[in-house]
Amino acid sequence: MRKPILILSLAILVALPLFGGGFGEWQEETRITNTSGNSYLTSSGGWGIAADTNNVHISWYDYSYSNDRIRYVGFPIGSPPDPGAGTGLSSRSGSYPVVAANGSGNVQVSWQDGSSPYGLRFREYSDSWGSIINYGYSGRYNYYSAIVTDPSGNTHSVYHRYDGYYPYYYRIYYQRHDAGSSSFTSPKLIYTPPYSYRDAEFPSICLTSDGYIHVVWTQDWSPYNLGYAYSPNNGSTFYTFSIPNTRTYQSSAGSPSMCADHDDNLYVAYVDISSSPYQIAVVKRTGTTWSSRVRISASSSSCYYPSMCCDAFGNIWVVWRDRRSGIYEVYYNRLPAGAEFASGWEGEQRLTSEDGNNSYIPQIAADPHGNVHVCWYDYRDGNCEIYYNWFCTVPPNDVAPVSIDAPADTVWSEYTYTPQATVASFAEDTSFTFDVLCEFDSAGTVVYSDTAAVIDLAGGDSVEVSFSDWTAGEADGLSYTMTVITLLAEDTRPANDTLSKTVAAIWPPRDVAPVAIITPPAFVWAGCPHIPRAVIANLWEAPETFDVRCEFDSAGVIIYSDTASVSDLAGGDSVLVEFTDWSAGASDEFTYLVTVTTLHPKDLNPANDTISKIVAA
Repeated sequence: MRKPILILSLAILVALPLFGGGFGEWQEETRITNTSGNSYLTSSGGWGIAADTNNVHISWYDYSYSNDRIRYVGFPIGSPPDPGAGTGLSSRSGSYPVVAANGSGNVQVSWQDGSSPYGLRFREYSDSWGSIINYGYSGRYNYYSAIVTDPSGNTHSVYHRYDGYYPYYYRIYYQRHDAGSSSFTSPKLIYTPPYSYRDAEFPSICLTSDGYIHVVWTQDWSPYNLGYAYSPNNGSTFYTFSIPNTRTYQSSAGSPSMCADHDDNLYVAYVDISSSPYQIAVVKRTGTTWSSRVRISASSSSCYYPSMCCDAFGNIWVVWRDRRSGIYEVYYNRLPAGAEFASGWEGEQRLTSEDGNNSYIPQIAADPHGNVHVCWYDYRDGNCEIYYNWFCTVPPNDVAPVSIDAPADTVWSEYTYTPQATVASFAEDTSFTFDVLCEFDSAGTVVYSDTAAVIDLAGGDSVEVSFSDWTAGEADGLSYTMTVITLLAEDTRPANDTLSKTVAAIWPPRDVAPVAIITPPAFVWAGCPHIPRAVIANLWEAPETFDVRCEFDSAGVIIYSDTASVSDLAGGDSVLVEFTDWSAGASDEFTYLVTVTTLHPKDLNPANDTISKIVAA
């Protein structure tokens, strides 16, 4: 059944803050971890945070655990969890986890194993976490993976590898995990340094809409420019170059970070060491041409650990670690979509609170709705914990049930109720028309389903929605799950579209009873007729219909029995019930036991269902 609900300019009834700030601003910092040991994010060009249509995903490594050290948590956008330990992914020690998500609901995590020769490990979530997959160059040291997952669910990984023998250099490799596969492709060499004892390290990776794979890394030989490669054929072939005039820092603190905008222009953020103190710089690749660098920080102290992303509107975001105040804090800068690359940056801003505690190694990611998410680790709580904040870019298309108003948590079996729920809009200036579904489930079977239509619900308003009547089952102790779901097709926060509660159905404490036998009196004339009468009361709150029986017993033999019906006796009321005529026997020596009994099959107090009296003839 579907019925329309008309909105009459109702103010929102239930306050449901989904986040601490407003639209177009940063929200409240949230602590993600709470463990006894230190928790750390990766320090390479990969990302320890990812976001998809519904959820934010964070992975870190935690020294509270000797084996299950790689940890993960996922949560709905706008609803960070309480601090905790997350889910353990590894079977032994590990470090530098990176995470990816492509919007299909699957999540991928890659990390460096904690035992020599330091292979790489990979695990994917799809309904549940799959088995750990080993990859990397077998028998050699593999470090600092960076991953990205394409729309088909294939995960692309780049990392650097140390041979351990002459000519003693680190090289850049690529491998791919195809969707549904139990292994990775063989390692593909992307780049080898041209000199011995020199290193190509700390790669970052991104994809463009044409399917090209792009990789950038550091190079520790003069002139210390960034290395770059792309593959037009899914990793079969890579073409390598150096990015001119990108003199950068040679350590994980100088790991570059890479992203692409909607026009497939590439951006690389890196630590520029062309002058001291070192600053964060960005270069842009349009077509095949790299721009001149643009310094986007102006700190009195050297800046490190850049991380970047492009949001759904084409804005370019960069975060980094900065010590200009004497304490490490997280700073950021943004290039608005369409702004001039060289001059359009908005200006650096501090993100973390200046509380005297160091904040380290920020990671940034964007979701498909235009929101931006940042995590970092912080010492404010006595040891190192993961923290999170997000920038809510635009008002969401978001409607949600905020309360289930009826029926109550406990109802009476066989009684009929009108299900009701309050739904609210968390948009700003947009009105929405949508359906709301209500279901009752009993032991896995949907026993009731109804849909009501909400029409033109304005942003910030709420309305109470009523559904068609529901009747609880005819049994004691039944349990139902009542679920209310908003069905707005364009809802950008489906995580809050469903609200459920348990409804228990029990027998009502029905109680009807005879309270007095009025006639016949205690003494009657032999042979004379009398009309038996009794007062019957409903001691329960609701109307009840039932039978009443009157019997006369003489010396153990029932000599009279009659039944009368009582219909819709209101709760708390009583009624005089009459039975058919009875005549005493023609003797002055007879005595009779008169019994009146209420016959309600669901009376929960049978102890008071019968009264009796002695009548002498």
